[in-house]
This record gives sequence, C-alpha cells and structure tokens, in this order.
Amino acid sequence: MEYLFEDNYLVFDPATSPHYQVFHVALVPHGETAMAESEWPPSSFVMWVFSSVNGRWEEKTFVRQGPPAGTIAQLAAFQWCYARHAVYWRGALYVQREHHFVIRLSLSDSTYQVIKPPNTLQSVRGQDSYLGKSKKGVYYVLMLGNSDRLQVWVLEESRDGYAEWMLEHDVDLQVLLPRLNYRPQAYGPWILQDVNYNEDKHIAIYNDNESTIVDHDSEWNSDDDALDTEDMVDAGNHNGASVLGLHPFKEIVFLSCSISRGLAYHLSTSKLEDIGSIYPKYYREVSGPHRDIQDFFPYTPCWME
Repeated sequence: MEYLFEDNYLVFDPATSPHYQVFHVALVPHGETAMAESEWPPSSFVMWVFSSVNGRWEEKTFVRQGPPAGTIAQLAAFQWCYARHAVYWRGALYVQREHHFVIRLSLSDSTYQVIKPPNTLQSVRGQDSYLGKSKKGVYYVLMLGNSDRLQVWVLEESRDGYAEWMLEHDVDLQVLLPRLNYRPQAYGPWILQDVNYNEDKHIAIYNDNESTIVDHDSEWNSDDDALDTEDMVDAGNHNGASVLGLHPFKEIVFLSCSISRGLAYHLSTSKLEDIGSIYPKYYREVSGPHRDIQDFFPYTPCWME
C-alpha cells in the first residue's frame, strides 16, 4: 500500500551509539473512499527507514500488537493534530499521530502498539498537545481549549504490554499568569541563529558589533531553583500560553506566553518562572508581520570525546 503523506522522525541517542535512524511514518489516508472501512494503522505497517550504519533507505514492516486506533472513516472525523512529536525511549519510538493517539514502535522485534490518548483529549476540543520525554519517561502535555489549564500525563507501561496515561499534574495557569512579573530581559539575550541570519549584514545595517556568543553567566540554569522576583516589571495583559517542550531530565514544562515570552513551569513546586523574551534581537525587523513559532524542540547537549 502506498501512502500520500508521511512524517519523518529521527531516532538518535548519542549516549548509546553514534549511529542514527530516520523513520517515514505514514499519515491516515484521506479521500480514499475504497479504504474508508479499513483499519488504521494497518496490521502490517510498512515504512521506509534510513540507517546511518549502511547509509541507505530500506523498507521495514512493523506488526501490530493489539487493536488499531479505528477505521480510516472513524479517524477522519476526529480533530486534527498539527504539531506531531516523537520520543525515543528505552529502545522504542513513540510517535504522536495526527488524531492524538500514539504508536509505540519496538525497534528490537519490529512490532508496534497503538496507545490511546489521555482521557481529556477524547472529550475536550481545541487543545494544544505535546509528546515529550522527561524525568519519568514519556509525557503528554496538554493546554486545554481556549483556557490556560495545563495538564501533564505520564505513560505507565506494564510488562505484559498494557499502557495507560496517568494524570500527574493539573493546574489553571490563569491564576498564575496575571501575577507573574516579567524581567525586561531575563537570562538572555536569546540569539537569532538560523539559515537566514547573516551577522555581517546586521553589523552593516545596525552598526552592531556585538558577538552572537552568549555569556554563560547570563544563561538560564535549571539547577537554580530559586525564583527571583526582585527588579521585575508588571506583566500586564497576556494572550494565553502554549506548550514549547519539556526539560529532558527535570520535571519542567517550557511554555510561551503571547508567542513572545518564554516561561518555565516547575511541576515539583507549581511555580511559574519567566525565562526571557523568545524574540531574538532584530527578530521583529526580520520577520515583519509574520511573527510566529513554527516548531520547537528542547536541545540537549551531549558530551563528545
């Protein structure tokens, strides 16, 4: 069977191996009326996999264990999930699908399992969701509806293959956001570093010879649990929060407020911390009216010998 659309996911753990794999995972076929009553994902899920070991793409079949997410017709009626993330955890790739369910690909025996989304996702519409990895394993972070209600779910798996999302944290950020004071520039500056950034051009236009290297003394440090509230300005109005990601080792959820502000929510203390403006220097001039967060991921530095 050939699929029209696919997502690409990288499987790479530098702590265990310098090699990596890339997976093409198909989306639910839409507009295929002849396939409307077919199960999805199929019992034998074929996908292309690239391996850095042999340097080529190969077809690989994963055999489903357990029931599917539904039929293609049933899934077509569900709300679409535009931000689809993945987690590599203990030899398995957990992939968030466009209808919020998760598939767990076991790389050791080429099997896979469909994991239903948290209960809230099955009843509340208009939510912002994020699949990530943190201290306890695989997490599902939700920002519900048009509110600022944050939910954090943790996946619990048994030896017999049973998997269930457990609600770890549930908080209304509307209580915290109006009371949050923002530093004019906290733990910064954030630096614009992408394919469009040209330091020489900015020096010529703005007569700015500042280095793009950040002073490490001014960077945000998650090991510093003290939330300093001195010398801060009033937050004023905000247009809601959205999920950016998870700290890979500590239970900290990264959020953005009104797109332009970075926040860190500490699950252990239920405290919200301002970590500075997400808009890097000169971003407004570069982006013009098209300011938005297209995608995001937490970067985890690794040691190299």
